[in-house]
Amino acid sequence: MAVASDHQQQRVVFYSGSFFKIDGVTLTLRGLISHITNERGADVLVLTADNPSDAAISDFTRSANNGGGGLVRVLRVGGGPVPAPGADYSLGLRVPESTKRALEVFRPTAVHVTNPDLVALWLINWVLREREDCGVMATLHTDFMEIVNSYCIVGRTQALWALSSFLRHVYGLCPSVYAPTEFMRRKVQAEGWDTELGVWGRGVDPELFSPARRCQDLRRQLGLDPDDVAALWLGRVVQEKKPGVWLRAVQQVQREARERYDAAVAAAEQPDSDSKVALPPRVVGICVGEGEAMRTLRGADGVVCVGWKAGEDLARVIASCDIMVAPSEIETFGRVTLEAMSCGLPCVVNRECGDHLVQDGSNGFCVPSGDENGYVEGLRKLVQDKNLRNKMSATGRQIALGYGTTQLYDGMLDIYRSCRETQNKTFRARVAKKRGLPFWEAFGLLIYYVFEAAKMMTAAVAFFTQGRDSEVSVVVLEP
Repeated sequence: MAVASDHQQQRVVFYSGSFFKIDGVTLTLRGLISHITNERGADVLVLTADNPSDAAISDFTRSANNGGGGLVRVLRVGGGPVPAPGADYSLGLRVPESTKRALEVFRPTAVHVTNPDLVALWLINWVLREREDCGVMATLHTDFMEIVNSYCIVGRTQALWALSSFLRHVYGLCPSVYAPTEFMRRKVQAEGWDTELGVWGRGVDPELFSPARRCQDLRRQLGLDPDDVAALWLGRVVQEKKPGVWLRAVQQVQREARERYDAAVAAAEQPDSDSKVALPPRVVGICVGEGEAMRTLRGADGVVCVGWKAGEDLARVIASCDIMVAPSEIETFGRVTLEAMSCGLPCVVNRECGDHLVQDGSNGFCVPSGDENGYVEGLRKLVQDKNLRNKMSATGRQIALGYGTTQLYDGMLDIYRSCRETQNKTFRARVAKKRGLPFWEAFGLLIYYVFEAAKMMTAAVAFFTQGRDSEVSVVVLEP
């Protein structure tokens, strides 16, 4: 079969295990799909292990096809839940025969995988063994090793070895794998992956995520006075992202602010005092997101939870806050940090996975891993110094403007073409030398069911030691 030229229409298969779970990964992929279809005329076939309703699929394809460019279709593959406590994501376990036939008819020029599971393994093998006119590549979005390290209580060493072996095999078959940051690229290389690693970052829409979205009416709904300082949590509230660190930092600075406020009020009430004594601001924590660790924030003084937000509603909440604190040490890029910067928020982040966005002392503060007090200090400085907040806000906005999406998405189209051209006999020979697909499918299934059993044991322990997790109350915001 002839190799497709650069001038032929791109036909791209995207595989994401949880494409209909709205998070940073899905939003990145949806932005890319929208651009290459509506602006560049590519046709797209999305494979997902989710079980979305027909209405959800229809809504997505209708919105993705509204530009009059290429066509977008969605097909389901066989899957199961991610075997981790509280996780509501899906992994692909098999490719149905009907989907295999649809792939043959679609004749892709590129396959883009984002989940290193059994469906990704089959797709990579299919391209390299049978499709000389198609390229295959992968992007990294999740630090699976760190997640296992966070959740696994028993047999952690064995679990990490098994998962690492499978990941190195899957990604080792790919001629091109792209990490979101240089930090993640170095980290993956240190784990001994035998593959070519590049960097493909992330972008932000500066018109959507803008300081102009700040809304005083919304702040009043959140219970904020004009001079209050809102410290933002943004994203999934899960154990590995350290919501407890965020809460302790916010509450410590809240206590200090309350003490200063009470002292200022007492001073103002003295008979010989100046009645115009300036009162220091209150500090309020704003949580945008949901997740299995919401019990960490439930009922906490000075914290308002608003649940998931998206689009303009999300941008409005972010811009109406003042500071973002992100203590997670497993971010592969930090999309939420970039969105907060674009909205003009100074950010206090983990240094190892956040310093590609936050320049320490310029648009926020970078805290070394394990230094919980560093988040308190960074938040304290920003709360107490409004001029510093304003200066860092402007700097962060300027940095975010350099992360436009058009160049980023067009760069991915170039990657697809490059992958198709470079997947020569060397890479196809590599597949032939690896253990057969049935072996790795069996190995992957074994890992999956062992982790599933471990998840059930962890859930049982949590049930008997902590009791049932009750619902989390959230503030319902008016449109």
